[in-house]
This record gives sequence, structure tokens and C-alpha cells, in this order.
Amino acid sequence: MTTMDLLTSADVNELLDFLSEYAEYDSKFDNAVQVRFGTPDFENEIDKITGMIDSSLAKDGGDYRRGSWGHICIDTSEISTEICARAEQGNIRLAFTEAEVLYRKLLELFDYQEECEISDEADYCIDQMAKVAEKATSVDDKTYIFEHCLELCKFDTAKNYGENYEARFLKIALRFITPENSVKFEAELSKHECGWRSDDSKIIRLDMIRRLDGASVAR
Repeated sequence: MTTMDLLTSADVNELLDFLSEYAEYDSKFDNAVQVRFGTPDFENEIDKITGMIDSSLAKDGGDYRRGSWGHICIDTSEISTEICARAEQGNIRLAFTEAEVLYRKLLELFDYQEECEISDEADYCIDQMAKVAEKATSVDDKTYIFEHCLELCKFDTAKNYGENYEARFLKIALRFITPENSVKFEAELSKHECGWRSDDSKIIRLDMIRRLDGASVAR
């Protein structure tokens, strides 16, 4: 008999009792139920996800914030699943902020381990932010993501490791560029139009012109 067969044949009250009892001693299951069926409170959810992230980024043999080197255990699958769920529910700002908190925490670890594993996680985190941005439809959500992406461009940590995360955040923000916010966008873009990042920045500028002034001007 399949699990679905068991669930559909079970007494409803017994099933509810079982789920409630199971949630009491399995925090991950309880959280999954809350995420799926509850109405999220923004501040409480950010506090909760921050705690989950801190636990997931625990370092073998001690606290990485104490400055000792070593391997850092990373398992963000549960966090990523929750971010995806929030985005699917239409909680765009919550999903984006959860991914942003994870990204900021990951960047804190760059000084404590070689970039490989951390960089992979950070790459995936930015990919998630981009996917959340694709689901944004309201003006408020678009403005929120636009502003936060420009702020994330200002982080210097990843630059020391040859990562051009700034370009990726600018590309996300570019989805929501308007004549009204273009000055702010261009001011941030101009900071990155030098050195080995200049080619990426030129492509972003070309796309900005296309979006604001049309394809003929871009050509």
C-alpha cells in the first residue's frame, strides 16, 4: 500500500493527532508544516531563518567567528527549500530577504576557508535571488529587490577571490530599471566599469540603454 493510500484511508482525527505529535519532536517537520500552511510574519521568519543559517554554517571543531581555520560544514538544502516555497507562495520580499541573509552569512566565511565550497554556495544563492526576482510582479516587490541588489553590489569581500558578484546583482536589478531609478542604477554601475570587470559592465550598460531607450539606440 502506498503512503497516499494509507493517508486517504486513515481516520482524519487520528491522522491529525499523529501529525501534531510528530511535529512536537521533529523541528524540521514542524517547520515544514508552518511554511506550507502558516501565514508568515516577516520579522519572525527572518529571525528564524537566520538561526537556521547559523546552524547550517557551523564549523568543525569550533566557532568560525573566533577566527580559527578549518573545514566548514555547509548544508543549506533545508534553507533553499524554504526560500523556494516562500517564492512559490508569492511571499517575494520574504524569499528574497532569506536568500540575502544566507548570502551575507556566506561572505563572512570567505576569510576562513578557500573559496571553492563557499563560492559554489554563494553562486547558487545568487541564482535563487534571480529566480525569486523573476516572480516579482508588484511595484513594491520590484523596488525592494532593486534597492537591495544595489546595496549588495557594495560588498568588497568577494572581490578578493576573483568573483564578479556585483555584475550578477546589477543584472537582477536591471530587470526593474525605470527612468526614475536609472540615475541610481547608473551611479552604481559606473563604479564597476574598470579593470577586469569592465567587459561585464559594458554589456550591462548596453542592456540598460536598450531597456530605457530602445533597441535602435542600443545598436
